[in-house]
Amino acid sequence: MQPCNDVSLVHIIESDEDLTNSNLCCCEYVNRNQERTHILECCCNCVEFDQCCENLLCCHGISHHQVFRVMTMIADKLRIPWRGGARKTAIDTLLPIILVPGLLALAASGVWYSFGVFMCLPLVLLYLHNILLKYIPNTKFFFVWAITTIVITHIMFQWNIVDLLMIETGENILFYMLFLGSLFCFVRTRILSKSNHVKNYSVLPSSSTESIVNMSDDSVNSLTTSFNIRESICTECRKQIPPRAYHCNICNVCVYKRDLHCVWLDCCIGEKNHLMYVIGLLLLSICMLYSANLILICVCAPYYLFLTIQMPQDCSEVYVDYKYAQFFVLAIYFLFISVFLFCLLTHEVYMISLGMTGHEWRLSSTRYYYCLRPTSVYSRGFWKNWKLFFANNS
Repeated sequence: MQPCNDVSLVHIIESDEDLTNSNLCCCEYVNRNQERTHILECCCNCVEFDQCCENLLCCHGISHHQVFRVMTMIADKLRIPWRGGARKTAIDTLLPIILVPGLLALAASGVWYSFGVFMCLPLVLLYLHNILLKYIPNTKFFFVWAITTIVITHIMFQWNIVDLLMIETGENILFYMLFLGSLFCFVRTRILSKSNHVKNYSVLPSSSTESIVNMSDDSVNSLTTSFNIRESICTECRKQIPPRAYHCNICNVCVYKRDLHCVWLDCCIGEKNHLMYVIGLLLLSICMLYSANLILICVCAPYYLFLTIQMPQDCSEVYVDYKYAQFFVLAIYFLFISVFLFCLLTHEVYMISLGMTGHEWRLSSTRYYYCLRPTSVYSRGFWKNWKLFFANNS
């Protein structure tokens, strides 16, 4: 579906320009219609929201256009009092800071609360992923969610769990080695992401750059076919790009060997930062699994699995004390994260073994049958694919 013709929500949620009008009080602002408004009007003047409620009560349903208008209205009215006029606060940035600690606190209230939160959490995140990327392509929601999780992990583990559960120094050091190692890899992934951007475009034979820019999509496709260079002309940039370079609609740039746009890191994964991304997934998944087991064997009755390796056995009394319930819920949250990371890591390892990128796999019409027919036009064999992967990232 094409985006709505209203004012783009991306521009609505951007920070305001400096308001120099001294007549505005701290709770007033100039809205998207250039009208002087008070932030308390959001409680009594929400025409778009009223229309949605009326449609629901009349069983008419809500269109995507109405959802867009409601989100635009919320983004425009969500403000905080400030000297010289109320300032906008991006709702997609503010929500994770409230949701992550709020959901963890709710889950610690009882076993059924925990069951409900952790059953609904993956579905809610999947729904928000589809909705936010449709209406706010450059959303920071998932990036802020990841940052909030990191901060909560550090605060809870260092200031509460280590002291109350008497975590040994060696165990704490191992946790932070894995934790900081994964953070280093992900920071390097973000830094190296710009090196994947295709900056120097080559010019098509017997065709100037200006003529390509003015071409229609059909002309670009026909020109691509005539030169027998599949997917070597970007329909967005209207210029010739190297083979295996693909356009990212979120970064608005072509990325060489684009694997995916990671919303949790808010950057594209390509040739130069793929290795750091994979190592970060491995370290963080081990860290989350290790810390979850470390917490569970302290709050639950443990048993020895093998020699000195302990595993939790009886967790029936963790909800008696709210503090220990919080630790237990945090451990379950870590387990969810580790499972998610292991799934991502498994997919990355499989794609590297096939000599494919995630973008090429999604474009392939036979992607659902790669378990039966693991072939790729770029594959050089299992060992050479991995050798080339490490060589390109060195």
